[in-house]
Amino acid sequence: MKSPLSATTAAHVREGERLLRLPQVLAIIPVSRTEWYRRLASGEAPQPVELGPRARAWRLSDVNDYLVRIAARDRSQVGAVTK
Repeated sequence: MKSPLSATTAAHVREGERLLRLPQVLAIIPVSRTEWYRRLASGEAPQPVELGPRARAWRLSDVNDYLVRIAARDRSQVGAVTK
């Protein structure tokens, strides 16, 4: 039986890595769909893994790393304002 992920996709996903579809990502990062795609286009947000011709997903580890970057950026901006 053929694997549901293509060989190329499988190479970009570590074994045991959880993949999130867009609604799951937006539940973690509370921005609009439009804002998420703007961040993708600008290179700010993590790039998705292609599951098929019309299916994309994001690695949970990439989304978590992105949250850490956002939190660090926000902390530095708050610190700059209060100094």
